[in-house]
Amino acid sequence: MTKNTTLAQKRTETNQIWRSAWVVLFILASLTGIAIRIRLLNLPLERDEGEYAYAGQLMLHGIPPYKLAYNMKFPGTYAAYAMIMSVFGQTTVGVHLGLLLVNLATVGLVLLIGLRLVNWEAGLAAATAYVVLAINPAVMGLAAHATHFVVLFALAGLLLLLGDTSSSSLASIFISGLLLGIAVLMKQPGIMFLIFGFFWLLYRERKQPLPRLLFILTLFTFGALLSLIIATGSVWFAGALGSSWFWCVQYARVYGTSISITQGWHLFLSTIPFVIGRFWPIWLLSAAGLVIALAKPGKFRPLFLVGLTIASALAVSMGLYFREHYFIMLLPALSLFAGVAAAYAAGMQQVISRVLALAIFAIFTVFPVATRAEYFFRMPPVDACRFRYGENPFPEAIKVADFLRQNSRPEERLVVLGSEPEIYFYSGRQSATGFIYMYPLMEQQRFALQMQRQMIEEVEKNRPGFVVFVWTPMSWRVAAGSERLLFQWADNYLNDNYRPVGLVNMPPEGPAEYHLPMENAELQLAENFIL
Repeated sequence: MTKNTTLAQKRTETNQIWRSAWVVLFILASLTGIAIRIRLLNLPLERDEGEYAYAGQLMLHGIPPYKLAYNMKFPGTYAAYAMIMSVFGQTTVGVHLGLLLVNLATVGLVLLIGLRLVNWEAGLAAATAYVVLAINPAVMGLAAHATHFVVLFALAGLLLLLGDTSSSSLASIFISGLLLGIAVLMKQPGIMFLIFGFFWLLYRERKQPLPRLLFILTLFTFGALLSLIIATGSVWFAGALGSSWFWCVQYARVYGTSISITQGWHLFLSTIPFVIGRFWPIWLLSAAGLVIALAKPGKFRPLFLVGLTIASALAVSMGLYFREHYFIMLLPALSLFAGVAAAYAAGMQQVISRVLALAIFAIFTVFPVATRAEYFFRMPPVDACRFRYGENPFPEAIKVADFLRQNSRPEERLVVLGSEPEIYFYSGRQSATGFIYMYPLMEQQRFALQMQRQMIEEVEKNRPGFVVFVWTPMSWRVAAGSERLLFQWADNYLNDNYRPVGLVNMPPEGPAEYHLPMENAELQLAENFIL
């Protein structure tokens, strides 16, 4: 055995030892993330989760989207919730168990992409970073938002495009397009990942003869369109195409263009510090990884990573609203750049450099969790919900729905005057109107008055057995220029047809006061209440 062979073997053994250290860090982070998610499985649903859960519940009862739950989102996440709840049950725990599996699958995809792009260290470090970033309460990481599902299918589709031309089959190209099309179905911003996938495929296959190149791109496009065609056909067959066209196209166009660039910039500046928050060390690692990737393009393949980051940023920016949970779509790109930084440091030959790289990465990933230890490890689910969502009535919705379920017949309809669709889901009762959010009706947009009139007509036609009036600013977002027809109608309609049977007062400080049933008709209403 030559001296060079011996040195090579020792180097290989050393590399395996260090790789094992990264594996241990990844396993510890994953187990911690799983433990946190399991501990908070019963975290009360917030309103977006309530919307998806209610629409999924309706689908399980044979009622298609856009019939009793109006919204501008594509129906993919509704179908995903229906599938999750068919397996794990129509409960908060069931929904969050589904999210746990989605998160684990996404972590695995981040690992594989990092491995395919760079090496094992990059994949393991990127997956570790994603585990931590995805539990960030600032981006609502423990809530089953549509953006989690967008990321899952987008990464799965893009992973299939990372092979070279010789190793990729036509089937993988078709399936990649199909998966990226499903990402769009989960939520419209997923289209940015689909566009990126198309151009990455074009770049990868650029040396092919023109006829074959056109065939490959057509196959990919057909895969992407197939999921959209199936979804559209299903909605049409169910008789809801007209409603879905209005909400997903006409209203969505108005909603998506109502924020000016100046307003969007201010929204971004107000949101991004909160999103980064205690997780700034991982963002710092990502910035370092970007610089390293650009400085060493032959080793770290920055073209894909930069393209993914641009697509992610555009997805987050669609509509210029910059909601906190939109940033979930940026987390894989951030994680992969953090993985690049770790792989660069781990590739150094000096032992002290490798030790420092592993130690610094570990500290940077532990820091955000340690500084939120009370939230992650000690707060009961209801307290954790209150910590993250403030005065939003998500915990109160559970007891209100229990009261409604116990005091109504299964076939009775409800109407919630407020944006709390989780009440429909918890109660198992169908809505007397498709307007499960009040926000579109209060927005200063050209369809607002038309929507209010339609809601009034639907409620009067279906005559709900119970009306739930939720009065808290977060549930309405009334603006100075909002149309007021709905309020004028509600005053008269409720007084003429209903009597108070339950009240939940939500004072600014202290616990909510439950009067279910309401035995004293002279009770004073708090500033925020559910009647």
